[in-house]
Amino acid sequence: MGVSAEGFAPAHITGFFMPHRDADPLKSGSYGAGVALNFGAFSTVEISSGEGMEVKVARGGNGKVTERAIEIALSEIKENVRVRATIIPQLPIGQGFGMSAAGTLATMVAFAELMGMEREDALRWTHMAEIESGTGLSDAIGSFYGGMVIRKRPGLPPFGEVERVEIEGDVWCMILGDPISTADFLSGYDVERLRDPAMSALNSLLEEPTFIRFAQLSRSFAETVAISPEILKKIPENALGSQIMLGNSVFFIYGEGGMRCRFDSEGARVIG
Repeated sequence: MGVSAEGFAPAHITGFFMPHRDADPLKSGSYGAGVALNFGAFSTVEISSGEGMEVKVARGGNGKVTERAIEIALSEIKENVRVRATIIPQLPIGQGFGMSAAGTLATMVAFAELMGMEREDALRWTHMAEIESGTGLSDAIGSFYGGMVIRKRPGLPPFGEVERVEIEGDVWCMILGDPISTADFLSGYDVERLRDPAMSALNSLLEEPTFIRFAQLSRSFAETVAISPEILKKIPENALGSQIMLGNSVFFIYGEGGMRCRFDSEGARVIG
């Protein structure tokens, strides 16, 4: 017989970003900002004596990032245990909601709880697996802290630096097309085009760290870099919002349509 725990990690949507790669994955990530949502991913984790792992993901996920995070964790802990994880994402994968990071982080916070490790260990394992896989640059960080997270320096603390802002209220999200592969985008796009608009938005948000300002700066960033200009036209008239990076999806306030979400202020946690 094994022991089990359940973890939850909120979805995280990014409004603007500038990737940063380093030979050390703990120093890799991105400048930028995003917010955590009340929808996310649940993961039930069971550990027992033995070896190996089994990861099952609903909604078409393949679990490769989670498997890599478990491998990293087991290599550090150096204990022979068998790990089984069942992940249920509440939102689509590949639409900018950070579901890969959320599913892996939910798994790893539950695993850390079972193994007597810290939540910060779960974030580190998840971040390293995400960076190695090219599926995310900082979604795990935003999901871990909850609220609005401004990434002032890329990577995990102490290398990276974040400013967390408590926010409340509702935001609407709408999916408008097929999923986008983050890894494919980053390999085929001149990311240097993002630097000036991203850093300008970052500095402006630090001067006025509110969600309204975040939405305004995200819209300006999306219009400048023109990753998917047609998507911006789908935001309801008189609403304030922008494209979710990176997805065929948008977020907005002062309008209705799509999916109504609330901001999550708790971050990744064990729930059972």
